[in-house]
Amino acid sequence: MSLFYNDASNVAIPLFYPGDSEQTYVAFDQNNVLNIPSYFDDTVVPPTSDGNATSLHRWYLCQNYYLGYNYLKSLSWVLGIGAPQNPSCEKVEVVRVFV
Repeated sequence: MSLFYNDASNVAIPLFYPGDSEQTYVAFDQNNVLNIPSYFDDTVVPPTSDGNATSLHRWYLCQNYYLGYNYLKSLSWVLGIGAPQNPSCEKVEVVRVFV
């Protein structure tokens, strides 16, 4: 998976595809919820890393425009700790279900 974003927005579009270029690692937590693990904390000065991962859950469904296509509700990732600047975004959790 890689995150693609517009420099003017804090909403990124995750694209899942095979390959190994510009990858963003994802994981499932103990509740089978999809997250992006982070080992870095830049909310403090100086920025720190203690070697332990924090599970970030910033998934939304948003109306997006990407490469000439308008997506009405697509999975999106919000960069940073603030709210999405895209007013169409709705908070969601992505849950893994075994069938």
